[in-house]
Amino acid sequence: MCQVEQGKNICLYGSENLVWIQQFNDKITEVKRAGMQLETIYVGNSQSGENVKQIMARSGEKSFSDPLSFTNVQYFWLRLESMRRSKLRLGKTPSSDHVLAELSALLDMDAREEEWTVIGCGGSSSTDIFRLQGMQVMEFLRKCSEWRENITNLGLHGALRNFLDPHFVEGSCNHSCFVSSRENERLSQGTIICLVCKRPMKKLVVYQP
Repeated sequence: MCQVEQGKNICLYGSENLVWIQQFNDKITEVKRAGMQLETIYVGNSQSGENVKQIMARSGEKSFSDPLSFTNVQYFWLRLESMRRSKLRLGKTPSSDHVLAELSALLDMDAREEEWTVIGCGGSSSTDIFRLQGMQVMEFLRKCSEWRENITNLGLHGALRNFLDPHFVEGSCNHSCFVSSRENERLSQGTIICLVCKRPMKKLVVYQP
């Protein structure tokens, strides 16, 4: 199996739709050139039949930043199912065990036989894991070029949270937040996030007459 470096953003994705896979990889290549750091790994699906094997062969290694062998793809799914069974035998439930909840969610996504992605951070203690269906992730990647500044300021996970937030407001932020000079010194090294639309705010100096 592949090793993921500490703190690196990783995206697992699965599908038997070769057209979608090619479109997805084209968009990933585009956003990486714009500066987004993301490791993508194709894992086929839990059936991992001849169709997945042919897709891997047709796509070629250039489509995958860290390709798995067909055998490792099969092992990946067997391992996930084994981990879920072990958790259930121990009396765990998705509501009480975070790992079991994520395992079940991933396996359920696969069972729907649609295109999907799971994005998280390798080797991190963070529980930020984002699950997006095929068209949803393509829309996010399409908007990445528009949100380049947001991704730079918020990071990939912050941009994803904004994208998935139903209250997210597109376009530039027109809200205002006034802070004292003392407070401004404390915030000068960080990014200020708008409490209304959750987007980075531009810093301007205002002098009171």
